[in-house]
Amino acid sequence: MTKKENLRAAQRARRTREQAVRQLCKEYIGISPETAACCIPSEAAKQCRVISEMFVDWAQTEGHKAFLVGLVGRPRFLCIQDDKYEHFAAEINGMIVDWTLRQFQPAATFPTIYSSFARWAAQWGDFEAEPQYL
Repeated sequence: MTKKENLRAAQRARRTREQAVRQLCKEYIGISPETAACCIPSEAAKQCRVISEMFVDWAQTEGHKAFLVGLVGRPRFLCIQDDKYEHFAAEINGMIVDWTLRQFQPAATFPTIYSSFARWAAQWGDFEAEPQYL
């Protein structure tokens, strides 16, 4: 395979993985009114850990490899002085599902899915580069 073909194959694989995770999220929203409420920005505030933990627990019972992941640092779009601000999301099948991004970016997709921890961390700002599995 050429480099171009390898790149296309990797992109197709990522899209397939993302579609599978997005379908799983839709299934979960149907059984979790608390999570569905997070599509409303004001309802998403300060819910990142609780909602992500509930999703991880459910996904694990469904047989998926899922973890709660956290970031510690200073997000770029919050006016806070604390360097120890925390934000949480779920990692499932290698992708990051952020259920509460809308509290800061109301137009964000719900949920917002990232192809890697690094992409998720870059979205949030000056955070530690390594995931904290909790």
